[in-house]
Amino acid sequence: MLAFEIRHTLRRTHRIIVLSERLRAIFASDSILDEHISVVWTDLSFALNDPLLGRRLSKDEPVRLLFLSNLIQPKGHYDALEAVAIFRKTTAMRLEAIFARHSLSSADAPLQMSPMKATARFHEYVAENDLQNVGRYVGPVIGKPERRLLETSDFFLLPTWQFTEGQPAAIIEAMAYGCVVISTGYRVIPDMVVDGISGVLIETGRTGALPPFEKSSSNLIATKRWVDRYEKFFTMRRHLDAIIPLLKA
Repeated sequence: MLAFEIRHTLRRTHRIIVLSERLRAIFASDSILDEHISVVWTDLSFALNDPLLGRRLSKDEPVRLLFLSNLIQPKGHYDALEAVAIFRKTTAMRLEAIFARHSLSSADAPLQMSPMKATARFHEYVAENDLQNVGRYVGPVIGKPERRLLETSDFFLLPTWQFTEGQPAAIIEAMAYGCVVISTGYRVIPDMVVDGISGVLIETGRTGALPPFEKSSSNLIATKRWVDRYEKFFTMRRHLDAIIPLLKA
């Protein structure tokens, strides 16, 4: 329930902008606020002239999986590692899984082990599950190295269950660069990724519940519907077209 002071302040606003229909629930305890709410999807911090349509897979190349987020447990990097181990046991496809992290924010710091310990634990898991030729950790990336990873990956893994999760910008970036997103049906992610059409959604902590990998890859990569969803909702042009009229009203 919204505190009295917050509700009083919000009732005086002309417009409340949220990133997803699901976030309307934050204000559900005050029906008066509903008429003030507008949904405007966020955009990327950079603009692409044309979304990339992903790599063309060939029999000579491995399917490339990418985890790109902070190495904190609620972001799901251990879950992603488990998924890679399952993929390797259940598919005949050649796989390559790359794990990279962003710079850690101060908000995330109390939630995670030190980067050194997180890296050591990663390598321990890789050795324990015989993933040396499949999974590798490349450390922190930003700028061109980050974009290069997105450009050369086929699937983006983010099985997040972080308490402060909202609308992960990393998912929008992955769609823009042509990656099929595999994530959790958590917070507003189901509004971003349509399960089975523009990506694959699983329950948090249920990496073993992923559908057959060959079926997911062939169907989704063939249709490239995640690119359509990016163009429809998440480009900078779409964001400006939605928000400018609200600011002028």
